[in-house]
Amino acid sequence: MLFERIRRLAGAIAGNAVTELEAAHPVAVLDAERTRLRMQVARYNHGLAAHAAIGERLRRRGAQLQHEERELTTRIERRLAANDRARAAESALRLEEVRAELTRGAEQLARSEATYQELVRSRNAAVEVARTRIEAMKRSIGETQAQRALAELCELAADLHGSIGVSEGTLERVHERLEEERELALGRARVARDILETERDDTAEEDRRASAEDALRRFEAARSGSAEPAASAAPDAAASGDAAEESQ
Repeated sequence: MLFERIRRLAGAIAGNAVTELEAAHPVAVLDAERTRLRMQVARYNHGLAAHAAIGERLRRRGAQLQHEERELTTRIERRLAANDRARAAESALRLEEVRAELTRGAEQLARSEATYQELVRSRNAAVEVARTRIEAMKRSIGETQAQRALAELCELAADLHGSIGVSEGTLERVHERLEEERELALGRARVARDILETERDDTAEEDRRASAEDALRRFEAARSGSAEPAASAAPDAAASGDAAEESQ
């Protein structure tokens, strides 16, 4: 009793595991069903072909008996014409046996043909039912995959919607860090510009000082040149005045 319960429990667990595997891999199950259907149809067709062979054998036997019937009829007529009644009687007896066998063969052929047609109809009906189930399963798999993909998209959208507030602080920190980097880059650029402007101002100041010094030298040179003619003109004027006084 205990072993029987354990066996049933193990069977239930195994069946549940197989069911879960089939549910997780419906495409593989569909392919297996198609393969199984093809194998069953092949076996059924093999048996159907054997049954059809019986019908063909009955037809061939019927054709042989019909040929023998014609020969016996001709033989009986010929023997009656030859007044050979004994041998004609034997042929007549054989003719009755042939005709009885023909009747039985025709009945068997009719039953065989009816059975064959019934088997064909049963096969076609079974195949049609199996194909309908397979097509329904195929549609179900397609719809399930489409609904699963839609559900995954909806879950993804829900996760994004629910997690956007959580990641807002991270985005804010990244934004602040980028702003700091941008401001630091602007500050470095300003310092570099100020250094360049200072260097240009120092150079301009030196040039200005040099130009001013040159202007001062030119001014002094010009001033010295104008002072020397004035100094030489003063003694001449004094000498002219003295000469005038003496003449008076």
